[in-house]
Amino acid sequence: MMRRSDSTTTELKCNGRSLRRSSEKIKRLKRREKRPYGRPKLFSGGDLFSCPLCGNLLKHPVTVGCGHTFCSGCLRSDCGIRCSKCSTSFLGNKQKPHCVNVVVQHLVEKWRDKPDDDNDTGAPPKTRWTTCITPDDLECILCSLCFLDPVTTSCGHTFCRDCLTRVLDHRLTCPLCTHPLEVGDYFKRTTLLLDDAVRILIPEEFDDRLKVTLSERFELAASPDVPVFVCTNAFPGVACPLYVNEPRYRLLTRRCLQSSSKRFAMASGDPNNKFTDYGTVLEVKDAVTLADGRTILTTVGVQRFKVLSRGEQDGYDTAKVDYIRDAQVPPEKVAHLTGLHQKVHSKAVKLIRSLKPNVLAEVEQLIGEMPKIEKHWAALPDGPCWTWWLIPILPLSPQLQVGLISTTSLEKRLRAIDKMLEHMKIKMKALQRDTVTCSHPDDSLGICREGRADIEADSVEN
Repeated sequence: MMRRSDSTTTELKCNGRSLRRSSEKIKRLKRREKRPYGRPKLFSGGDLFSCPLCGNLLKHPVTVGCGHTFCSGCLRSDCGIRCSKCSTSFLGNKQKPHCVNVVVQHLVEKWRDKPDDDNDTGAPPKTRWTTCITPDDLECILCSLCFLDPVTTSCGHTFCRDCLTRVLDHRLTCPLCTHPLEVGDYFKRTTLLLDDAVRILIPEEFDDRLKVTLSERFELAASPDVPVFVCTNAFPGVACPLYVNEPRYRLLTRRCLQSSSKRFAMASGDPNNKFTDYGTVLEVKDAVTLADGRTILTTVGVQRFKVLSRGEQDGYDTAKVDYIRDAQVPPEKVAHLTGLHQKVHSKAVKLIRSLKPNVLAEVEQLIGEMPKIEKHWAALPDGPCWTWWLIPILPLSPQLQVGLISTTSLEKRLRAIDKMLEHMKIKMKALQRDTVTCSHPDDSLGICREGRADIEADSVEN
């Protein structure tokens, strides 16, 4: 008896698996032909409510992660692990039971039960669906408008993407049935069947909805008010990493990232006016959205401002602002200012070099390395960048930081920094001689709070 080679055996096994799969597919197709649902009724948009796998009218429709919708039975019996429409893998989803897409199921039932005489293919497209499917059937329950970028949750309910995201900012539950949702619902893909249905079946309502949305975004972009992130003081030219978790600031961040400028205002809190009268506009350089909707922003300060009036927009603060810059240095003061700048910069460099390596590494990780002196530093709108880089690592109170942001005199700002550096130098020498003690736990640079009051008492005037 002749023994088959390994290659021949492998080839026969592969052919055997292919034949078995083909036989199983034929059996499935024969079973589907006996189903009472039959072929979907046609209209100008094609077989909108047909299953991509069996080609029949959807039965117990479920929407998978890629946004395509199938019969639940076809999805269970299909031996593949990828979507037959887009080849997206949904192996992970197949391990969990799929919930019926409630809206699609409702549409399919109304379309299937429509009287046959209403399906006259010679009639205008609109008269072929108004008797069964109405605009109300394609309406988001949250905004009461037709779906725009519809998203179906794991529990089978569908909402506009923006509407659902605003709900998920506050809690991870379905707004309709309170079923617990997963962080992945933040990133669900568009339910393509419903997106097509809105565009094909109710084009006028879709156009109106699109105009409303675009108008709202245009009004936000054209508004003289800027969104205000109330958190801490930021400074021109200095990096300001942010961790966005609070629901109102998640919305602010999304709108900022959708805008052309990608900018928002940053100010520290004020118990009397919500936020301080002066702050800095930040520009987003990079954004990383975490699985649960929180965002890590990489921003940098670009411009100082003064608050003219305060407002509110969808839960977060806004303000009308006036942008400020340093006053022009008179020619007769340039030489004096140059000498002051050189002296203060030398003291600052000595301070930075005296820091412990681990402290300096932490500082540079947060706000980068100390900037070099610009060629025309005196003519810059905010003066030399290194002064602003130094301010957040000096032991200054938030109130004094705001005072430095508000001043338009480079000379006064340099003198204030010089005074703090002198206080720090004296206290560090005293600490080395063990003549004073410093027990304040927040003093990361090892400087006592003594002397801060003197600096703050010398208020910075504009």
